[in-house]
Amino acid sequence: MENNKKICPSCQSDKIRKYLYGRHFVADKREYIMGDHIIDDGSPRFHCDNCGIDYGEAEDSDNSSLVALQFKALNVSGQRS
Repeated sequence: MENNKKICPSCQSDKIRKYLYGRHFVADKREYIMGDHIIDDGSPRFHCDNCGIDYGEAEDSDNSSLVALQFKALNVSGQRS
């Protein structure tokens, strides 16, 4: 089984949150950190809560996580788009 736990390249902490880009309707702020509305060149993918560095390069596919979270939230609350 592959270990998907992220480790900070600077301080070796495992207190890592992933950036979410786009419209931030719903997100667990303990697991995610809110990015800008769009992904630019140099936009970070991860944030270390221990030492504060941002690292990794965000990809367009990272937005699919946000869409999945929003869809899940809408289904849970019973709202329809």
